[in-house]
Amino acid sequence: MRKLVKQPLLFILILLFGFLNGNAQTIRGVITDIETSDPLPGANITIAGSREGVISDSDGTFLINIEDWSNTILNITFIGYHSKEIDLASHSSDHILSIQLYPNHHTLSEITISGAISNPVRRNGDALFTGTALTSKGLSIGGAPASASVYHALDILPGVLTEGIDGYGLSDKSVRIRGIRSTFSGMTLEGFPNYGIMPIGARDDIYDMENIESIALYKGASPADLGTATGSKGGAIELRYRRPNEEFGAEVNQSIGSHNFYRSFARVDLGKTAFGTSAFVSFSATEADKWKGPGKMGPRYNAVTGISQQFNEKFEAEVFVNYNSIKRNAYRRLSYSEAINLNENYTKDFSSELTGVASQDFNYYGYNDGTFTNMDFMGIVRYTPDDNTSVSIKGYVSNEEADYDGTVQRGPNFFKTTSMRDISRMGVIPEIQGRMNQISYSAGYWLEIFDNDAQVYNTRIADQGLIPVGYGFFSVNEKKGIIHSPYAKLAYSPGRFKLQAGLKYFHFTDPATERYNSVSATELSELPNESLYTRKMTHHALLPSFGIGYSLKDNMQLYINYGKNYMRPYMYNPIISLYVNNMTTFTDAGMNLQDIFDQWKMETSHHFDFGFRYVSNYLTLSPSIHYARHNNVLASAYDSTVDLDYFQNVGEQTAWGVDTEFYLHPVSWFTLILNPTYTNISYDKNLERQDGIIEIKGNQSPATPRFSLKSGALFSTSNMDISLIYKRIGKRYGDATNIEKIDAYGLFDFSINYSFENISFIRNITAGVDVKNVFDKKHIGIINTSDDSHQGSATYFAGPPRIVSGKISLKF
Repeated sequence: MRKLVKQPLLFILILLFGFLNGNAQTIRGVITDIETSDPLPGANITIAGSREGVISDSDGTFLINIEDWSNTILNITFIGYHSKEIDLASHSSDHILSIQLYPNHHTLSEITISGAISNPVRRNGDALFTGTALTSKGLSIGGAPASASVYHALDILPGVLTEGIDGYGLSDKSVRIRGIRSTFSGMTLEGFPNYGIMPIGARDDIYDMENIESIALYKGASPADLGTATGSKGGAIELRYRRPNEEFGAEVNQSIGSHNFYRSFARVDLGKTAFGTSAFVSFSATEADKWKGPGKMGPRYNAVTGISQQFNEKFEAEVFVNYNSIKRNAYRRLSYSEAINLNENYTKDFSSELTGVASQDFNYYGYNDGTFTNMDFMGIVRYTPDDNTSVSIKGYVSNEEADYDGTVQRGPNFFKTTSMRDISRMGVIPEIQGRMNQISYSAGYWLEIFDNDAQVYNTRIADQGLIPVGYGFFSVNEKKGIIHSPYAKLAYSPGRFKLQAGLKYFHFTDPATERYNSVSATELSELPNESLYTRKMTHHALLPSFGIGYSLKDNMQLYINYGKNYMRPYMYNPIISLYVNNMTTFTDAGMNLQDIFDQWKMETSHHFDFGFRYVSNYLTLSPSIHYARHNNVLASAYDSTVDLDYFQNVGEQTAWGVDTEFYLHPVSWFTLILNPTYTNISYDKNLERQDGIIEIKGNQSPATPRFSLKSGALFSTSNMDISLIYKRIGKRYGDATNIEKIDAYGLFDFSINYSFENISFIRNITAGVDVKNVFDKKHIGIINTSDDSHQGSATYFAGPPRIVSGKISLKF
């Protein structure tokens, strides 16, 4: 009886479906790489003029329903390939659409899966997907902090720990990638290196994320042709600009939130002219009060211009200009005793007024602030003689100016230090990329000339006010420094095997430098101090990389990847200051400053990744077992010659762990995220200090949890997106002796966005609310410490409370 009932019901449903779709037609197609004939899973197929679309399956095939075959255009897009339009009117006789895409030799290749927040990524010409790229959905769930911070945008990924002091990404932050501080990670935008000194490392907060098309992270070995700036022992990050649109359009975003936060962003795309020129301009202004204590984060101003000139099908040029400036007040540090009593000290901060007592005015907020300005000019000229070859030359000019104050105590005295840096860099990167049969290749040369001017001025804080003291030393470079870095890479894909190998050479030269002493608060010595003179110093490293993979299926790959990474010398100023403060001791021992630097070596590291990737329309699974050996690590160690501790390249570290990306997409409107991480990183041996042996061998590196978890759920319809994210950070330590323990914590974030399409002349309106730290959990965020620190040397910062912000976006 049940069988009889089921059959009529099934028949009725089929008739009803046929009635509702009586005019619909189903198009079947397959998308492949025109050079290799490999299927392209995850390509986007959309109907022009609508939001309807599908994603190609693991074998490159797709099915899509249309209303009118003769009046429909399909748009085919896939990151790493040129987009294509298919007018179905000219394909009415085709039973199966065969669509071939040309690789774009200056973009990333990415497997795009609907609903995922990140996808496997490889650089163009690579055979292996060894990196991870955030999707537009992944960028959006970062909320307000991710709109002006690369690191906050990456925080959802396993193996990345981003801790900020404020809730909007405007303050200093602490970032660790597989346990290594982000100051040791390379960052490039369109291949142009992003870095500064004092502190060394990338400036992650100088871009508006609305202008960034993609962010790719390589956590272990870095591809040989990927720029890594000052170093890559902590991985490498690659950013790509969102190019000018060929049609005129505008975008306006307005955000407001807790603590008087506001952010205004506008971008105008001017469209493509008859002469092949397209351009965009954008501007943003951001500001917020500190969530505790006096002062502000901002104002921050950012302006960008991008111009693209297509001379013909083979020759194009691009220019990008980025300006960023921010003024901000600092947050007060906490001691360990204050950090473990967080309920009593959570809102402790700098004072708003001077008291006339030096020990109290040391904590005046006006003595702890700064202004930071960056200006970057980038140009790209690209010639593509055929579909298999691309030749480019990139040039850039970059400048950074900063002036920021902090307070320190030296013995019984209190000081305000004013750090000033003026960094100028200019460089050129010629490169060729191509393919011959099954072999892809790239080769290039990074050449940079830099002029780093960094000084620190001291002012004593007294009961009667500020008393200028002068410079501890004043450095003058005799010439400019220079970087040479040629590289080459090959990739070969015979059948299911994937092979790639690369070689990079990094050669860094610091110029000879004279240093003068202050004879008064306003005068320097007439002659430089001979003991502080350093001659031209050169460091270099040969950096091989190799990877092999095997495709079990078209969407399932095993791989092993190896690479040798580097970190150029750093911590110059602390060493010079120590020498100046103990000059008599050093000179009595017959040591000048050059003798210390002659002992320095280039830090290098060997990285191994053993990974598996499975990608389908419903599931992305990407676990990776990683292992790294870090050599010549700069650490504070005892020198019996002078009976002092100072930085020397005597450390050795071992790191290993597991990162896993898991995205389950069982239905079109739901995605489950589960990204766990296990990280074990430690020194291989104890270090000798002036006061004895510091027992750190085998201990977990400070500020790095062994276990962390990024998880959540995404709910999406055609007009609405909801995300609930949970971040769990395990137990951490503030010192290498693992005595100062900071408890684990968990935070919930929530966001909802609703969009409206085609309202009058407005193409899209999206309104949303974002809540960070939903349950207002008090926790310690940044642990400011070094990997070889002893008990009592770390400082701590309270993490931000619940932050609520709203945003409305208009697209014209």
